Amino acid sequence: MAIDNVGFSVIPFACAGENKSWDGFSWGAGGVPDDTDMVQINADYDTGVNGDLNTCRCTIESGRNLTVRAGDYVSVVNDITVNGTLTIEHTGSIVQVNDAASVTNNGAIQVNLTTPALNARDFLIMGSPMSTSYETMFSAYQFLNTTENFTPCRCAACS
Repeated sequence: MAIDNVGFSVIPFACAGENKSWDGFSWGAGGVPDDTDMVQINADYDTGVNGDLNTCRCTIESGRNLTVRAGDYVSVVNDITVNGTLTIEHTGSIVQVNDAASVTNNGAIQVNLTTPALNARDFLIMGSPMSTSYETMFSAYQFLNTTENFTPCRCAACS
């Protein structure tokens, strides 16, 4: 017995819940959203003040900020749309459940990372995205690893 033409596709989870909107004070009559609800952040939302957030889809409106504090999380089953600002503090978490989910960034996403103090011969690897950084920002012993600091071996011993 042979099986031919086997394939699969990822089907996004449907958001079967309600549309819920944060007004700066409450979620309104519908109450706190869960992972079936579509959420609009229409006023600044801070997980340190207002609690963790679980939703099916999340939209941050223009001029508004969703801040995920240290140790807190925002869990979104499907897509995140940032028209305002999404700020994630060190050890804060954004979790997208669906592997096919996307993030549409029409605003600003800022991830704040606290780096440890470095001593001589310590190293720290950081990746993108990063904004402008300065040597003194990390340590007096820091050596920037750029292509300008790479010197290929040109001696006979390397051949």
